[in-house]
Amino acid sequence: MDKPKEAKEVTPVDQDYYDRAYFETGSKKIIDENTGKEKVWGYNGTDWTGNYFVLQGILKTLRGEIGSVLDMGCGQGSFTDYAIRLGLMAKGYDFAKWAIDHPHHYAEGRTFQNDVTEGIPEEGGAFDIIFCSDMLEHIKKSLVPKVITEFYRVTRKWVFLQFPVVEANQQLFDAEVHDKKHPLYSHFMIAGHLNMERREWWDALFEKSGFKIRNDLVVEFRSATPREVLANWLNIVILEK
Repeated sequence: MDKPKEAKEVTPVDQDYYDRAYFETGSKKIIDENTGKEKVWGYNGTDWTGNYFVLQGILKTLRGEIGSVLDMGCGQGSFTDYAIRLGLMAKGYDFAKWAIDHPHHYAEGRTFQNDVTEGIPEEGGAFDIIFCSDMLEHIKKSLVPKVITEFYRVTRKWVFLQFPVVEANQQLFDAEVHDKKHPLYSHFMIAGHLNMERREWWDALFEKSGFKIRNDLVVEFRSATPREVLANWLNIVILEK
């Protein structure tokens, strides 16, 4: 009898990983090589209307000085969709071709496939704000500085970020080496997270790139946005150029 083939884990940096199952069905199946058990990750059941309240909170916090927004890591463009509905000039980029081919409503024709690690195809200062939620952790650590530099070049003034970080009581995890023996491996890699660092690491990078970190505005934003919308947003960063 032939030996059954071992389940192959997809390296979460290619188009095969970010497919329909990842974005739509909630049934992205991966085999944990440590336990042999199947793991599942996906966005099935996500209530995208939360982005409407997030956008309203941003506009209130930055006091209306936003006329254009670039949604980096836009997925299917739910945030881009709401920005357009509110009269903003909005555009989005995402690595996943499937997501770009299946946009949300008004985002159709306004979202484009792009590998941000190769640069953003926009002129300097082209957008008042860059919005980037749940994307930076998908970028390899060695390439993150280039991405932040591009954010600095393309934004006119603001960058709004939301991404997970490693808490003080957790071990650091260098996903770039795909360390399957690391205790955090199965927790983070299931979502395609390639870069998990502490907030201090990120802050040093932001400041080195020329940004001013506006923690005071994060406090205002949280006050202006429904608490339930931000239930899973434990790390928010607002940067000023």
